[in-house]
Order: sequence, then structure tokens, then C-alpha cells
Amino acid sequence: MIVVQVSGYSGSGKTRLCARLAALAAARGHHVGYIKSHHGAVDRQGSDTAQLGAAGAARRWLLGLDGLLALGAPPDLRELLRQARADGCTLVLVEGFKTSPGVKCWLRRTPEDAPPPDVADVALDLRPGEAQALSDDALWARLPWREA
Repeated sequence: MIVVQVSGYSGSGKTRLCARLAALAAARGHHVGYIKSHHGAVDRQGSDTAQLGAAGAARRWLLGLDGLLALGAPPDLRELLRQARADGCTLVLVEGFKTSPGVKCWLRRTPEDAPPPDVADVALDLRPGEAQALSDDALWARLPWREA
């Protein structure tokens, strides 16, 4: 399974780039997965699932018309990648996870927006607008990726 990790500060275009990469990968026959780190709470205070968590339910699943949300102790990135492989993904886009190990594509909001010292393994550092200016084939060829 191929893993492409896109990191950068909020507002740098990570989600836009991931959406473009998802379309490119799907067009190339990949079963695409997407993992995004979110720094806020997923479970709303006062919701049924939050109440059940407070009551002692360690794992909660919320099924809606648009999918399934699993709540509880968040798994680490390695476990999420194992789940993606088990689900048949051949390419997984990872958005965020700045300090996690693995080669990354870093997106800058401004030309001075270099990766901070605690972000390792930046294999592609793109200036503002640079990703959008690349053709699909050029972008695909420059992407840093790893096997997982």
C-alpha cells in the first residue's frame, strides 16, 4: 500500500491538494483511503455518544446515512494504516500528522513558512501556489511516498 503524507499549517491548501491527489489516484485505478488529523473534539459535548462515554462506554460507534464514526481512545497512525490496508486501500492520503514519522510533502502558506524543527522527513517542500501550478503528471511524479 502506498502512503502519501501532506503536511503544513492551517490554510496552506492541504485538503485541496489531497482532493486533487485522490482524484488522480482513483483515475489510476487505486482504491483510495484518507486519514486526517483533527485537533478538536469530534464528539459534541452533551451528545448521546458523549454521555455514554462519560458513563463508561470505552468504544462508541455512531452510524449515520453518510458513514460510521468510531469514538474512543484514538488509534495511532500505524493502526489506522493497518485498518486501511485491511479495507483494501492501495493508496492512502494522510493529511496532517506533522510530527509523525514518514516522508512528507510540506505545503507553505507563505514563502517563509518553512517546516518547523520538530517536523522531520520533508521530502517535498512546496511554495504557495506551486502544487496548483504543476500539471497532474508532474505533480504525480514529484510526490514523496512510502510503502506501508
